[in-house]
Amino acid sequence: MIEELLTYLPLFWSVTGLVLFSTALYYYSVFRVRRKPVNDPNILLRSMNGVPGKRLVACIGDSNTHGNSGFNYVNWLKSNLESSGLEFCNAGYNSDLAWNVLQRLNPVIALNPEYIIIMVGTNDVIASLTRESAESYMQKKDLPQQPNSVFFTDSYRLIINHIREECNARIAVVSIPVIGENPGSVANQKAAAYNTLLKDLAYQYDLDYLPVFDEQISYLRKQGVDPRNGTAEESFPITRAMMMRYILGISWDKISSVQGLYLTTDKLHMNSTGGKMIASRIEHFLTRSEELRIGTVN
Repeated sequence: MIEELLTYLPLFWSVTGLVLFSTALYYYSVFRVRRKPVNDPNILLRSMNGVPGKRLVACIGDSNTHGNSGFNYVNWLKSNLESSGLEFCNAGYNSDLAWNVLQRLNPVIALNPEYIIIMVGTNDVIASLTRESAESYMQKKDLPQQPNSVFFTDSYRLIINHIREECNARIAVVSIPVIGENPGSVANQKAAAYNTLLKDLAYQYDLDYLPVFDEQISYLRKQGVDPRNGTAEESFPITRAMMMRYILGISWDKISSVQGLYLTTDKLHMNSTGGKMIASRIEHFLTRSEELRIGTVN
């Protein structure tokens, strides 16, 4: 009996080694996705509040701002506006809802930014799609209540109020980007409804509203998208994209192409096409604001 079992030892160790190796690769990918950007607000605070003499732009949001799960629009802005006298802070954090952003505003405000760009709400929408999703987000993000549109709007309003009370930054509200690539999906219908709430909030507070969602939906309709690309709740496409990027070294755009996607890498995070739609809207807002600041606009 023992001799028979011993014959399986090589197979056992091979399988065990493969499992351990695969697990190590997965957690390495997770580490890369979660790694803080070098211009995280807490890092900038420790380095004497960023670059002296430059006006700070703080970009606040979730993983699409954090930029490790797809196109990094904050880095793109930093590169494109390098000569403009602007410095960029990346205050994006994976999986955050509006309520989570509210909890971590103080380090951003302490940097006394000239501009604050807010793009959050994707996870608020996803968390409200099903009971299971809501319970998952409540647990992993320590939410005080079940996420819904009222919770989202109340949290967003508190974000704006807190910023206005503590600093003089000019605020831009960026719409929630597409969730999946089917314009008619339940997720995108709900994202559209949440964006209407955001647009109303921006109007109430006299803030700039940047309608990225509308541009992306229009683009997808022109492509004649596959309805199968309409959901974003499943974790497999996200995990696959993450490991393709950080283990195999494949570019985000190539990953997007392989998966038959137009704007996203995994139905949730942006490729360069989707990300540049966000970045260009913000760039226009900043350029216009800077012109107004120095009085070069007629």
